[in-house]
Amino acid sequence: MDDAIDIKQLQSYGMAIEDKANNIVRQLVQIYLEDAPDLLQTIELAIYQEDIALLKRAVHNLKGSSASLGAMTLASICQELETLAKTGRFDHADKTFSRLKTEYVRVETALQTQNVWT
Repeated sequence: MDDAIDIKQLQSYGMAIEDKANNIVRQLVQIYLEDAPDLLQTIELAIYQEDIALLKRAVHNLKGSSASLGAMTLASICQELETLAKTGRFDHADKTFSRLKTEYVRVETALQTQNVWT
């Protein structure tokens, strides 16, 4: 998938861990794919309820895990939402969240369809 994930970011785990890298990266991807939908749901709820603390926490978690797997565009959109939460402004949060969901689908597809750990 074009730019949905940075393959080099995932491959860097292999350089650091060698033989166990494939299994570890698979586990990281699996955990990410299990946790991200819940975080997206929490982010959507936080925006709807204008819950600044909940939004900050959920977006920060998704940003970090996305960046660690090389999903840099997704992490950047999370940063935008995190900035909105810090300012307490929700006027553009729904549009930004829509972009976040679209980008997550790209990342999810890339992680599921590419053998990113070899």
